[in-house]
Amino acid sequence: MDPCLVTEELTTAKREYESFFKSLVPAAPTPVIPLDFYGITRRRSTNLQFLKGVTLENLNVMIYVSTAGWSIMSQDDNPLGSEVTNASYETFEALMMRVSPGFAKMFNDTLSNKLQGLLNAESLGYKGDC
Repeated sequence: MDPCLVTEELTTAKREYESFFKSLVPAAPTPVIPLDFYGITRRRSTNLQFLKGVTLENLNVMIYVSTAGWSIMSQDDNPLGSEVTNASYETFEALMMRVSPGFAKMFNDTLSNKLQGLLNAESLGYKGDC
């Protein structure tokens, strides 16, 4: 996946859902510094970027995006279970709703409020035939 696209996806997820976490920050891995054939170290960084977060349930997570989809790693001795950490999800929302009941509740409440606002606005502006 193009590193610019990864950055864009992660930035969008952070902007849209930061309030759904206790903490959500962009992060980059520690650069890989291999020894070459002559024993000289050369700095080479990976393009892998992720979000480090603390869910509303106090679970420390690292969230990744790739061409396979969104995936997660727990930093708390994997309380999520292997079926979650070994899976990829089509959307950030699908992943987080599987991982965090607090995220799912906030997402559903926010969506419901937005839909109710649209219904209210539509009913105020609607002029029927009668």
